[in-house]
Amino acid sequence: MPITEVFKEEMGIGGVLGLLWFQRSWPKYSCQFIEMCLMVTADHGPAVSGAHNTIISARAGKDLVSSLSSGLLTFGDWFGGALDAAAKMFSKAFDSGIISMEFVNKMKKEGKLIMGIGHRVKSINNPDMRVEILKDCQTAFPRHLAARLFTGSGEDHHFKEAKSYPECERFHWRRICGHA
Repeated sequence: MPITEVFKEEMGIGGVLGLLWFQRSWPKYSCQFIEMCLMVTADHGPAVSGAHNTIISARAGKDLVSSLSSGLLTFGDWFGGALDAAAKMFSKAFDSGIISMEFVNKMKKEGKLIMGIGHRVKSINNPDMRVEILKDCQTAFPRHLAARLFTGSGEDHHFKEAKSYPECERFHWRRICGHA
């Protein structure tokens, strides 16, 4: 498909990825799903250097160990820094001879976060809304199409009872992409 058609039809990133990766046009909901995935995973921007480097190395044909090493070598204050900070905190607490509960209570009293546990920003009082977005998307995804492929009908009560929705969606997605 010529690039002029892509812009004329306002296919968006999801539509372009369907054409580039699978050589076919996707239904609108599939394009929206891909775009939603990109948006909810883009929260760290360029700070996720490890994941970025691992993917780039793998796509460049490097073996698994080389690709993982490429990502691990980028750990630092911006990416993977919580693990290093956690190790320093735990080592300091251990070396000072305090027990775990004392350490937790001390950090709580000082109003400091314990690195490496939970999330620096998200909490019960400040939940990660990406989870809700993904849950909403799951209810909007046309499962009845996947159910029809398996059962021959649009009824999906069996899949609700069996909790097989992820498998149905995976199958449906593969069918859309021409792999099933």
